[in-house]
Amino acid sequence: MNTQDFFSFDIICLAVTLLSALYIPARILPRCRKINDKSNSDGESLSESSQEMPPVSVIVYSAAWCEQLNPLIKSIFAQDYPTEFEVIVVNAEKDSRTEDEISELQLTYRNLYLTFSPGKPKNLSPKKLALTIGIKAAKHENLILTHSNVTLPSDQWLKSMARHFTDGNELVIGFGRLDPETEERLGSMQTYDFALESMRWLGHALSGRATRASGFNLGYRKSLFFKNRGFSDSLNLMYGDDDIFVEKIASQVPYAVELSQQSIVNVEDNEPKRYYNRVRTARHFTSDFIPRRAFAFTSSISISAWLWLISSVLAVVFCQTRFYVPIAVGCIFLGLWLPLIFGLKSFLKTIYRPKTLYALPLLTLFRPFYTCKLRRKIRKNKQSHYAWGVFKPF
Repeated sequence: MNTQDFFSFDIICLAVTLLSALYIPARILPRCRKINDKSNSDGESLSESSQEMPPVSVIVYSAAWCEQLNPLIKSIFAQDYPTEFEVIVVNAEKDSRTEDEISELQLTYRNLYLTFSPGKPKNLSPKKLALTIGIKAAKHENLILTHSNVTLPSDQWLKSMARHFTDGNELVIGFGRLDPETEERLGSMQTYDFALESMRWLGHALSGRATRASGFNLGYRKSLFFKNRGFSDSLNLMYGDDDIFVEKIASQVPYAVELSQQSIVNVEDNEPKRYYNRVRTARHFTSDFIPRRAFAFTSSISISAWLWLISSVLAVVFCQTRFYVPIAVGCIFLGLWLPLIFGLKSFLKTIYRPKTLYALPLLTLFRPFYTCKLRRKIRKNKQSHYAWGVFKPF
């Protein structure tokens, strides 16, 4: 191979390395900035808000007895909310301890109600049936949905979510994250996977193309729910109440995304790794029922990362006689990953507890294998994710 051939190969490898390296921060950093700016603006507007709040029904889904339920109910009724609201606890499994807990709390809170699913439904998602019962029982048009195992960040949570209904929005997309103390027990790959996935769906939502929400912190109008026949399109699936349903209705109505720190709820679980794997497995399963273009963001990041690695290795191995090639590859490496590390740290401070991300190149490269592992698990146990399966709602 002559000198000219080597020179051409240099240029091709460095060009691919540079373009793939530029693509990754060009896709990630604007989303980080958009989400950070949204969080800051929501916090400022909440502190300045003086508008009248609408009446609200808060629906708390409880799959089974949960020790966080009692403090959650107390914190909801301690909210700084000037207008009437009610709390409906949906006891999906008719747990006797939950009934006793709520009966005791009802002595203190007159707007606290309890309902439950009648037995175990066949071929119907127990969670969706329970939520439908709770929504039917609600007397107010504006609904805020959450789970029994969350803790609220402040007494401004309800106000921060419900205020968007006064602006004509029919859907309010909030955010839920693992409690910071339990999150510390997650691995670096799980933290990074959560960050990238959150960046994907929050970025889509802020761009007017919502494909998902957090079932731990979600609001919509009761009439909107019944106008779209509730969860009828996915009743045979164990999940989908906060992604398949949201993707369907978000294109029809005006909606708002709420990201102030006062609105982000924390999810508590004694086994965070097991819990997180179940959540991500469920998300991957329902992704088959959502347009694939919604996942192009994360797929393109992985493809670009591998293009960067392969072209960098080829450039260094086959063009090592040219001293400027490894220098250029090194400069591209630093120019790619250092901004991403600091950009993601800022992003994680906004929506999650920051962790060390100096292994970011490896995390980005090996995330596709982590995803494939989840995919294999889904294919192996596919039937368990349908309503007749055994994969229980969380």
